[in-house]
Amino acid sequence: MATVNLAVLGPTQVWYKGSELGKTFGGVTVAISEAVADVRYDQVGLWDRIQVGKSIVVTAAFANLSHALIKALLGNEAFILTGGTTPSCDQVLAIYLGLGISHRDNGGELILKPYIGGVLSTDPCQWFTIPLTYPQLDAELVYNETTQRVLKCMFQSLPISQSNPLMGYFGCPALLPAALPAIP
Repeated sequence: MATVNLAVLGPTQVWYKGSELGKTFGGVTVAISEAVADVRYDQVGLWDRIQVGKSIVVTAAFANLSHALIKALLGNEAFILTGGTTPSCDQVLAIYLGLGISHRDNGGELILKPYIGGVLSTDPCQWFTIPLTYPQLDAELVYNETTQRVLKCMFQSLPISQSNPLMGYFGCPALLPAALPAIP
């Protein structure tokens, strides 16, 4: 039986809503953290800690900037308009405010497909997947002589549903239960 080797060095491709988002610069980071609340008593102080949340955040800086990439990351907040009269100016990317856009309703699946031995893995059992996320751009484009411009983006996981609070997984999706397994 093959297992996911999380210790393998190397880059990864980032896929969102079924499309590869392009080359990254500076690595891709997966951060998994828990939020806890302390239970304290006057008589004994800290008595317990209760988990009140979990967060999985993938951060990537995309290096090949294009209208299509920015549109993919901004979703309903951006529109590519075409029809210009000159070849050097035949489209514009318009970015709008986007108040009230639901990340759950407009989100999608994020997959990290690692390179194993210099070759992109085509095996879903080697991938890291967040079933539901929405990109949050943190764009700061630096225009100078030496800095490579990148689009930094965060993808924060959302639970699939109340009955299935899955937020992400490493490995074979066929082994996942349809609902939350019973906690012993």
